[in-house]
Amino acid sequence: MKITNKRYLILLLIILLFVAAIWFFRMSIGNGNVNEYTDQSPEEDQYSASSQPAAPDQSHTPTDPAVIPDELADDQTEEINISIIEIPIKGDFGEFEELLVNEFATAGYQDGFLRVTLHPGYNKFGLVSTNGNMILPVEYDDIILVGEERAAVKKDGKFGFVDPDGNIVIPFEYDDVMRFSEGICPVKKGWRWYYIDPDGNVVLFTGYEALGGFHEGLAGVKIDGKCGFIDMQGNIVIEPEYDDVWNFSEGLAYVTNYREKKNFSGYIDKEGNVIIPLEYYGRDFSEGLARVYEVGTGNEENRKWGYLDTQGNVAIPFEYDDAQEFSEGLAAVKKDEKWGYIDQEGNVIVPFIYDRALNFSEGRAVVCEDENRESRFGYIDREGVLIIPMEYSYARSFSEGLASVTKQGGGGGFIDPQGNAVTPFVYGDAGSFKEGITVAMKDFKWVILQIIKE
Repeated sequence: MKITNKRYLILLLIILLFVAAIWFFRMSIGNGNVNEYTDQSPEEDQYSASSQPAAPDQSHTPTDPAVIPDELADDQTEEINISIIEIPIKGDFGEFEELLVNEFATAGYQDGFLRVTLHPGYNKFGLVSTNGNMILPVEYDDIILVGEERAAVKKDGKFGFVDPDGNIVIPFEYDDVMRFSEGICPVKKGWRWYYIDPDGNVVLFTGYEALGGFHEGLAGVKIDGKCGFIDMQGNIVIEPEYDDVWNFSEGLAYVTNYREKKNFSGYIDKEGNVIIPLEYYGRDFSEGLARVYEVGTGNEENRKWGYLDTQGNVAIPFEYDDAQEFSEGLAAVKKDEKWGYIDQEGNVIVPFIYDRALNFSEGRAVVCEDENRESRFGYIDREGVLIIPMEYSYARSFSEGLASVTKQGGGGGFIDPQGNAVTPFVYGDAGSFKEGITVAMKDFKWVILQIIKE
């Protein structure tokens, strides 16, 4: 028994050594594979237009469609796959081979509708769905995408409303329409305006000669040539005493009276109190400040722009040749023929070195340099660092995590906030994404582009 036990022990030891050798060999191979992957050049794992002309799936930093936080834009700690698929527009276009997607960047897409026409100057319109199918043929006199999953379509001089399937949900009986705001839509029948809901029910009859949409609970109306405001019950809450009024924004409305062929404008609150005297020309408030210049000083030709706060105080002095609204805490301003950016205290954050500059969007701003009659566009961050080089002949602001750009002497495509290509540069007239949809020209045909995130 002792000899037998010793033999068993020796055999067991041999088996254990054999298993250990196999395990060590397999681990060595595994580590070799890991090291080989780790040593791969980063460029080999990125999209290349020359090596991958189709390249539908690319790595992309996840972003909130509304705003990309600056720390996320600079820190790629998490990745998701993003694809942009092409959807051809299908339908019978008669003598024309292709549709022209009309005004897409502004009012051409909403609630699953695409407003289309046949060629520039053609005065008939139709609707296409986001899957490329025709909803309505190109035979209507006008189409307005009014929101609330409705499109107002005009035929034989009257507007009606259709749903996303092209069904007529409100008859053709209106002479004019506006867009829905706060759930109701201004419509005109005869000489008077009133408000309807998405099903065509009359919500508020006013009988006024002109009116606007509701914003912050009030709407502008025109009575006997003067403008004031009503509430959602139709009560006049601000007497009509102005030549023109704009929508309420951040608790204030921009109002105007015309004198001596000049616009004298100021701001009122919701009780009709004049908060800022009518002695400026400007725009709506944005992030608590309004860009304006003084009117009636006799020096309008050399006017200078500044910013007022909501109490009418001069928050930033009148010293700029031009100025944009504040966006993400910064505003583009022009001085001595160059653009830079200031913060809400008037501090210069980005020096005056650019020939053109756009508002910040999702942590990036488009800037431009003009040299030898050639424009070059790139993107800066909120500290003024040039994140994406000046290498494009055209660039749009970021929207839903992507920006449309055009290469110098080449085609257009889309990039992410770090400047990585997400598509090949094969498109023309590519718009900004809205609700995951945009359109572009490819091979002289319009296609719908749709974001797919995995």
